[in-house]
Amino acid sequence: MFNFFRKKSKETKISLENQIEVLKDIGISFTTDDSGVVKELLHHFDRETYEDDPYSLLLSMIGSDLIDENDNEVRLSKDVWSFDTECVENEEIYSTIINELVSLTRGKLQMQQVKSHVDFDNEDAKVSFILDDQKYEWEIHFEDDWIDFNLLRKIGELAIRSDKENYFIHFNDGQNLTILYTSKVKHKLINGLIKDRFSKLV
Repeated sequence: MFNFFRKKSKETKISLENQIEVLKDIGISFTTDDSGVVKELLHHFDRETYEDDPYSLLLSMIGSDLIDENDNEVRLSKDVWSFDTECVENEEIYSTIINELVSLTRGKLQMQQVKSHVDFDNEDAKVSFILDDQKYEWEIHFEDDWIDFNLLRKIGELAIRSDKENYFIHFNDGQNLTILYTSKVKHKLINGLIKDRFSKLV
């Protein structure tokens, strides 16, 4: 099973289909079958682009909200979330961000009553939620339309307290951020696949 994880020579190309199979082997699930995943991915980039940047681009794409050929929004995996960090464009964006992180944990991080507000006129933002019967109220640093990355780190720390076996990992590609919720073993396997490394979100 783990023969796929052996280091490849620079000349070796890893097919898009092979990359998908490897991600499935380490526990990343997809919302449609392999042919559907490939078809959707090739709607956005050509095959050579995925194979020139194996796994990194694939992980980013399967976690993104894509627009398919019928103008429908699709996400190819619920185990990965990838988004543009220059996204603070509505008053409740931080509620959306927190709920996306909670969704990645598949119920292991039980945040409830998540509320947020961004006051663009007064350059002020805040978020509140309940976790383990404790209410949290945090001020968020206002950075125009850029997210406050410190909020993500704080959520990452809470996740580690709630589940000692799993945690969030992240990878920045410019202003695009890709996040997974994973175990130490899976984290190591993912980092063995790509030239860029995912770091623990704390």
